[in-house]
Amino acid sequence: MCTGAGASWESVKTRGHAPSARRCASATVVGLDTLLVYGGECVKERRPLGDAHALDLRTMTWRVVSHSDEGDGSIDSRDVPTPRSEHVACAFGDDGVLVFGGAGASHRCLGDVWLITVSSGMWRDLTGVIRGPPPDPRAGHAGVVIMDRYWCIVGGGNGRSGVDDSPCAVLDLDTMEWCSGSGGENKKGDDEKRTPALPSPAVVGEGMSLCAVET
Repeated sequence: MCTGAGASWESVKTRGHAPSARRCASATVVGLDTLLVYGGECVKERRPLGDAHALDLRTMTWRVVSHSDEGDGSIDSRDVPTPRSEHVACAFGDDGVLVFGGAGASHRCLGDVWLITVSSGMWRDLTGVIRGPPPDPRAGHAGVVIMDRYWCIVGGGNGRSGVDDSPCAVLDLDTMEWCSGSGGENKKGDDEKRTPALPSPAVVGEGMSLCAVET
């Protein structure tokens, strides 16, 4: 944890069942006091993970939100996403986290969208529910929410080359519709806010990061 004007770092002691050591997981702040850690890759065995853990930022206590699907019958029959790493995630409302893409077993790139409800640990596959042409499967991409409405997906790899040359993608979180990467068209009348244009950067790839800057 980094605190204070001097930006000093300190180790934080936590309680509860903490997630195992991993790389390429997502960490998303939900509501005011919860941090959800999902997926990633096992450091020792180099296999994708599918478990989710929530850290209460007030008490610094971990709890298991969703177990990993290892295909051994250890979980119930409810739908869960394929274990993955190098995906992106964003908060959805006060109790949800959306997950898109990533790399599954054998480094296969994924293009599905899932929603987990943090309080219940229930997953829902939204891949076929979201309208509009979906972005290509990818891993190692970056995502950020702007204007509290648009989830912008940039870069990533496609499993065949190191660079994803497909256009950037924008998910309208209000209408749950994939928008064109070039955006800007108003299909619902002049009185409604237009989808922001999001042209692809000159150079894209894996391992990028994004942040929202108000202009």
